[in-house]
Amino acid sequence: MNTPTSDRPIEDPVTPGYYQQAEALLRKQISSNPTEVEPRFKLLDLLFSIQHVQEFMSEAKAMHGLLDKQKHARSWQRVTSMARILGLNDSLFSNASDEAIEFVGETGGRLANSQGDKLQHRRFGDDDVSRPLFAALNKEWEQVCQDSSFLSELALELIPWANRPTPLVHLRRLSHRNRGAQIYIKRESLAQPMSQRNIVCLGQALLARRLKRSTLVTTTGDGRRGVVLAAIASRLGFKACIYVDQRHLGNNDEHSFRMRLLGAEVLSVDSSKLPQGDLRHAALAHWQRQPDQCFLVTGLEAAPNPYPDMNRQFLSTIGREVRRQVMQVAKRPPDLLVARSGEVADTVGFFDPFIGDAGTRLVCVGTESPADVSIADTSDPFDTRATLDSSKQGVIKRILGDLEQPSVMRELAWLQSCGRIEIASMPDPAAREAVLALARTEGLLIPHETAYALAWALKTAAGMKPEQVVVLMKAEKVQRESLELRKFLES
Repeated sequence: MNTPTSDRPIEDPVTPGYYQQAEALLRKQISSNPTEVEPRFKLLDLLFSIQHVQEFMSEAKAMHGLLDKQKHARSWQRVTSMARILGLNDSLFSNASDEAIEFVGETGGRLANSQGDKLQHRRFGDDDVSRPLFAALNKEWEQVCQDSSFLSELALELIPWANRPTPLVHLRRLSHRNRGAQIYIKRESLAQPMSQRNIVCLGQALLARRLKRSTLVTTTGDGRRGVVLAAIASRLGFKACIYVDQRHLGNNDEHSFRMRLLGAEVLSVDSSKLPQGDLRHAALAHWQRQPDQCFLVTGLEAAPNPYPDMNRQFLSTIGREVRRQVMQVAKRPPDLLVARSGEVADTVGFFDPFIGDAGTRLVCVGTESPADVSIADTSDPFDTRATLDSSKQGVIKRILGDLEQPSVMRELAWLQSCGRIEIASMPDPAAREAVLALARTEGLLIPHETAYALAWALKTAAGMKPEQVVVLMKAEKVQRESLELRKFLES
């Protein structure tokens, strides 16, 4: 992983597994229909989300000449925004007067539209109507979070709702064979599907109940967050209003049915007519109309404070569980926490409660040679026909739907820049050995993304004292990555 700078996000060079499958399928579709721009936009979205900067630049150049400047102006505006967030200052992304390209990144600035008017571009929620709402909510949150009983209430609700806490397993035989510190594994992969969404949505719903709001309002891209929120609203006695994009409604009939079955009001809008084509503005407008009755439910990185802070504290349920579990079995805090490298929210939830503990090392581990890793096989298990049928389109949709998962790139960049977390790496052979060692001593399978973290934990624990404690986070489910794991072991 590259060291972050002040003006660029972390660039994680490899995100193996189903993201690679999505990229391969999209490239296959582009190859069969080179003039079709929609899959090219999807590919750019994917490359932006996994921070593949050079590939993003190459694909943007390839598609630019295919665009109808008037028809695709808004979509290219989004591409321009992503490029600037990635730190790409190529003239390709300049604001030409004949292209209505607007930059909607994190910093404001004045650019001209096609009519030459000056426009002020702001972050989501940074407008005269919204700012007082976020400021008032932030004050309310600051008061609630001082009450220790609130997070306890969340933990208690998560017991029946999300089958928490997830178990902490002592790798007793592996620790004995390794000779050194005692190694534990936090089996977050045993949590219910969409565990992070469950924690965040339930936490915000409980806050809404404290603030005596009656309606939860949100948006959902792939439908899954909408189903989670609809279920929570039903359980806690809220009305739920969930905005979906009418262009995608036909692809999400199952999710829409489930939301309505749970009592939610599903509101279909054309996001292309919203500011910057952002569906969240529909939910924001709903909140603006009824601020005393509504609570806006949104993700970790999606809005101004208090959302980043409150959701970080909600997700820290994972780390608080680890602290209690380690104290119960080892009678001491952990000496080392190890997680896979990347940018998903389980990492911050795992680390956050220990940031103030100087005696606990926090380490993210990835592959030592990302350029040499090639796990996905584009021809297996999918056939090699030139065109993609509806089932393969469904695969892409399901894969890209996971991009709604909260990203914590900024939080990890800050923690690394201030020296609180360490970034390490391990070679492929060591990771393969770690997979086999865990399987044959503890009867547990581990995805190859976490295998690097396990290999590093084993190497480091061997030089530690027997009474010391190492905890490894296992968040991914092996079932969805079994093909990649087999290819990884056989490579």
